[in-house]
Amino acid sequence: MDSNHYVGQRLSYSGQTCTVRYTGPVKGTKGDWLGVEWDDPSRGKHDGSHDRIRYFTCLSKQPVAGSFVRSSRATDAPLSFTEALKKKYASGGQPGVQAALEETISISGKVVEERGFEKIQKQLANLQKLQIVILDGLCIRNTGNDRDFGHPTCSKIGPSSLEGNHGAHLGDMKIAELDLSRNLLETWEEVSQICAPFNYLRTLKLDGNRFRSISRLANQKYTFGGLKELSLDSTLLSWDEIVSLSSTLVSTTSPLHGSSQNTLASSLRNFSLSTNNLAILERPLSLPTLHALDLSFNSLTSLDSFGSLSSLTNLTSLSLRGNPLETLTSDSQQKIVFPALRYLDISTTLLPSLASLNPISATFPNLTTILTKDTPLAKTPSSNLYTIGRLATIKELNYQPITPTERQNAEIYYLNAVAKQLSTSPNPNTETDILISHPRWSELCTIYGKPDIVKAPLNEAAAGTLGARIVDFLFYLATSPTATKRARIPNTIDTYHLHAIVGRLFDLRVAGWRLVLETGELDPVPGREEEEGWSVSEDEEEGDGGEYEVRAKRESGEMMAGKEGKGIDWTKWMRREVKLVRGTRAVRNFVEGREARVRVEMGG
Repeated sequence: MDSNHYVGQRLSYSGQTCTVRYTGPVKGTKGDWLGVEWDDPSRGKHDGSHDRIRYFTCLSKQPVAGSFVRSSRATDAPLSFTEALKKKYASGGQPGVQAALEETISISGKVVEERGFEKIQKQLANLQKLQIVILDGLCIRNTGNDRDFGHPTCSKIGPSSLEGNHGAHLGDMKIAELDLSRNLLETWEEVSQICAPFNYLRTLKLDGNRFRSISRLANQKYTFGGLKELSLDSTLLSWDEIVSLSSTLVSTTSPLHGSSQNTLASSLRNFSLSTNNLAILERPLSLPTLHALDLSFNSLTSLDSFGSLSSLTNLTSLSLRGNPLETLTSDSQQKIVFPALRYLDISTTLLPSLASLNPISATFPNLTTILTKDTPLAKTPSSNLYTIGRLATIKELNYQPITPTERQNAEIYYLNAVAKQLSTSPNPNTETDILISHPRWSELCTIYGKPDIVKAPLNEAAAGTLGARIVDFLFYLATSPTATKRARIPNTIDTYHLHAIVGRLFDLRVAGWRLVLETGELDPVPGREEEEGWSVSEDEEEGDGGEYEVRAKRESGEMMAGKEGKGIDWTKWMRREVKLVRGTRAVRNFVEGREARVRVEMGG
């Protein structure tokens, strides 16, 4: 077997990077093979097994991330950091670059005159002025032949002269942002050696690399200047490895006193760990200065799976986007609270219903911004209104600021929706369940006043019987409200027959009268929506312009005088009313529940 290959080695074939997971023979073949896991899993052919024999296991969840390649196959030549830096930013004299500069550019058949390319190239060649360095996908790795972490023959990449760049040194560079993503880096020591000269480094991106020997980092400390942002997306590190790695970070600037001496604590503020197959975060992170954490597109399913993060007392932003998250409740006896969190992204998760949001108020008591797009709960009609109504502290929903008027409107809408559920509850036990699923009910009743709840009779008829279809109608004349008639009518009859019954009750012999159903639900006053920034619903359409129409009558201050809410302008609200147009539609399409109040208007 070629002694230059070992498990954990990073290789590149024709620009496609991979990690060696196995070295040795394969049954039924001759010679030695390398079992590799491709960074791009679509390039593979299997999961590390061949003819029902498992040779290695891939970290990727994709079933075809692995392949076997001959150990003798030629690989792309790796570059040291300084070689990659010169190739990217100081290669003006190289034939390939010069040819690119001399190449003519044509757009729609017209040759474009090139100006300023030499000036740009000279600016890039002045490496000492570079603050943002992007070296992704350049096959960078330590060019030593060491196989083990900390091997004494390991090649160092300390401050050195950049040959051909007027004697510039790495230590003279003021790099603030460094991107080393998708390279051939294997150990954290390599990363530390590359970054050690850069005292101004604030952002480091290592996405797509595959590190080995992380478990050996215990009690190690590595200096990364005043690093504030670190990205380890798609590295497939386990949570234990991430915790071990983060404990090694040392800042050259004290976050408290601004000293230039090394401290035993990291100054890291933003940490990105997207797409790492993380399912359970059992151990807490030792990053007391951390403010933002990105865990998007992992495998977290519940609050308990990431509850250990509550130890990060300064964490203000958390992204759970794209996780198969199904619940924010906890089975733990210990209460999980994120006291400082302000921003929460749960978009593209699997949270099933609006009730899934209920634990947020207790778990994230100071939350001000939430993202819920592309979730099952967001598909509920008027989901934005219900979300605002359920969460008292949020000030921004899906990047849209919530004005005080919009919050008031949403809470009143939500309060009446809960009242509607209570009015149809068949027994006290069901009512208790409804109130449990709407924990803000009592609070909102105190603010706006308790809505009218018309309960159905306790002796409800069994479902499917005639009694279950009977509606108690109260009809009254608009011109004489005291002139009322009551009738018990099946909700299966159509509106033509309903008009005929009302005509006989009031002995109406003239044409042109109409029936208006008073639903008791509240809507904002028409014409003032844009003025007040109101949106009834991003999902609902009121009325279909067909056999019935929805009408609204503005309530006067006197009609709402019984409400207990303080500071509420009830003249901005109205009762929703439905005009029952003569037609073939059944009454049950308009009337919910077992009681209905209908106004008879003349001359319509």
